[in-house]
Amino acid sequence: MARVLIVGGGFGGIRTALRARKILSAETEITLVDKNAAHLFTPSLYEIASAFDIPSDGFHSHLRRAVLLPYVDIFEGKNIQFVQADIQRINFQEQIALTSGGHQLGYDFLILGVGSRVCDFGVSGVRDYAYQFKTIEDALLVNQTIMELMAHAVRTGRYQPLKILIVGAGFTGIEVAGELALFCRQLARKVNVKHRMVIFYLFEGGPKILPNVSDKERLAIRKRLTRLGVVVMENSKIESVMDKSLKLKNSHTIEGDMVVWTAGVEPDPHVRSMGTIQLTEHGKIPVDEYLRVRDHHNTFAVGDIVEFIDEHTQRPVPGLAYVASDQGEVVAENIRNVMRQRPLKVYKPYYDVWIAPVGGKYAVAHLGQGIMLSGFMAWVIRELVDLRYFVSVLPFRKALIYFWRGFRIFIRND
Repeated sequence: MARVLIVGGGFGGIRTALRARKILSAETEITLVDKNAAHLFTPSLYEIASAFDIPSDGFHSHLRRAVLLPYVDIFEGKNIQFVQADIQRINFQEQIALTSGGHQLGYDFLILGVGSRVCDFGVSGVRDYAYQFKTIEDALLVNQTIMELMAHAVRTGRYQPLKILIVGAGFTGIEVAGELALFCRQLARKVNVKHRMVIFYLFEGGPKILPNVSDKERLAIRKRLTRLGVVVMENSKIESVMDKSLKLKNSHTIEGDMVVWTAGVEPDPHVRSMGTIQLTEHGKIPVDEYLRVRDHHNTFAVGDIVEFIDEHTQRPVPGLAYVASDQGEVVAENIRNVMRQRPLKVYKPYYDVWIAPVGGKYAVAHLGQGIMLSGFMAWVIRELVDLRYFVSVLPFRKALIYFWRGFRIFIRND
């Protein structure tokens, strides 16, 4: 009986497990290990940060249930074993994964998908002073802090606008800036404040935001951000982060009331201690055209920890949710091919589609082959994409329940 062990329950790990269960024999043992009990739907994190007028029980249960999908629900009735544990080390020779609790999990095929963490790019003060944006705890803290800042401004009669500094004008930074801008408008209306309470500054180190999108798409996004009151600061490389302020490379210091860091992610450093895996200079796992880890014939990798060079662009494939899911599909099929002694499937990355929500019921969508859509319809498409994902990983009824739960809460943000 073959044993498939998946480390990490992100988009790639879950897709590998579900696809493998579908195409491998019933005797194959499939186990997914994750330190958390639920899969985080990260595309909705910006909605958590801007959640408006939600009853709180102290644990934010309503919000957590909107974006956390328990593995027991995902794997219900699918004969996939879930183990909540933290893998500390992997013995590749003996094919054993060791948990922090001292347990051993044997395998015949190993899939690594442990994900990523916030990257500070060597900028001092990021982890000490900036509000990071990677986990649900991060998003909840941003939400709570903004509400406290605005409540304090109202109590003290502060007339000068609050300044929120957001570093990183990639898709995450744009989504966060746009949604938080609307969130603050709603808070101001609720307390009956007429003047502008918050100004958002969005910092980009390069000469332009989103350098890989077309000028038309970039212009649409910039116009929307400007309309929402977001000041875009390009050519603004950060030298250091201090308490409520930033120092730029040009020695200028920008004062504010809080700093939110959305500048990017890096592979989970835990990968380095897992075992004898060759890593790139950026800490990623290089894989071959079949997504196999080099020098480990029965080990594959998916998601943010993978460095796969696209032969057409000669650049690494971006760490997108649907890209990780596609990788999971290929890995599952290659495990089947190995077991049946068939040629392996070459991974051909595709990532020429993206949808960027930019505050409220507005998004900019790039649908491939130069097709662009902006406004309400692009936002609708984004909602349908999210629903499709829920349906793909959950039993149909539960998928509708989880999607509707989040939709009902997040629609208040708009």
